[in-house]
Amino acid sequence: MTYRDIIDNVPSFPIVRKKGTDFRICLFKVLDFYEKKLNELDNNIEIKNEVRKLSAGIKKTINAYYEGNQCKAYKILSSTLNETDLGLNEDAVIPDNSNLYRIRIKDSNYPVSRDEIFHIPFNLRELVATQRYSVPGLPSLYIANSIYVAWEELGRPSGNLIQAARFRNNRDLFLLDLTSDGYYRKRNLISDGSISEFNMKIWPLIAACSVKVPNRDVAFKPEYIIPQLLLPWVIKNEFDGIKYSSTHINQSKNNHIGKLYNIVLPVRTFKQNYGYCKELLDIFEVSNVMPMQLNQFSIDNSNEVVGHSELNEIELIKGKRVRYSETMFGKVENQLKSLPVKKIPAAKN
Repeated sequence: MTYRDIIDNVPSFPIVRKKGTDFRICLFKVLDFYEKKLNELDNNIEIKNEVRKLSAGIKKTINAYYEGNQCKAYKILSSTLNETDLGLNEDAVIPDNSNLYRIRIKDSNYPVSRDEIFHIPFNLRELVATQRYSVPGLPSLYIANSIYVAWEELGRPSGNLIQAARFRNNRDLFLLDLTSDGYYRKRNLISDGSISEFNMKIWPLIAACSVKVPNRDVAFKPEYIIPQLLLPWVIKNEFDGIKYSSTHINQSKNNHIGKLYNIVLPVRTFKQNYGYCKELLDIFEVSNVMPMQLNQFSIDNSNEVVGHSELNEIELIKGKRVRYSETMFGKVENQLKSLPVKKIPAAKN
């Protein structure tokens, strides 16, 4: 048995929890099954021990949270992660001058300003709701490597409601890589047909962050326990943020070709009462915002593609895969790439 055999036999991402089933039972069963399959290997004792420690720490963290002790839960998770080698792999670094995108939902032909598409300002922090990687009250900047991924993450809003902007980072971004594409795309395969040891070791953490929410209308979503506790740990460590796959895109069912990921960057300044995080403002330059509904009047129908895209083809209709550059998402990105980017000035208190 190889690592690939194990990945092919354990649940695929996102992990689906059916309504009425307990989150803790669902996740613990998945972690136990993964550990059992890994133990069937005859070698790599070190990887098995790492996985066992990581899985046990995740379980203890969730149990502490269920006891109402969030402080204890964070300490357990922090200690577990500090004892696990979560160093930067090749895909965890986003090189400078990358094209990244953010969208907002607004029913208007008039574009919002560039600063309005940045993170929720500190003076409106009460609007920061609970999300998978969002702690209530703590603003974070969410961006994606394509407008398509951002669209899926927001639940496929009508194209008439989408306003988009391009972000360009002026330095490398160092991220905790929790993406799951490699487990489907086989990008990380090595010569003997097995997946990398790093991916095998971090699998339990990705699993704990990749359980799909069965009911988005409920107040408490246990699927967010581990992802939300990760944010303060990331802030205290070497990472700028987290790179993750959307639970709204099932790679085992879709036939996309290319990389699909989101990035969350928590704010780094905590004494501000107004405006936007100065450290994040220093990292990015942003284009003007473009309402997608205006593109039917202004879009350039030439076949020239500006720059490089990490997403080559997508399959929105089963059995019909098309070039991403030919979709409305790709065309809008092409338009945004032709627009200049510039710094958003820091607000004065």
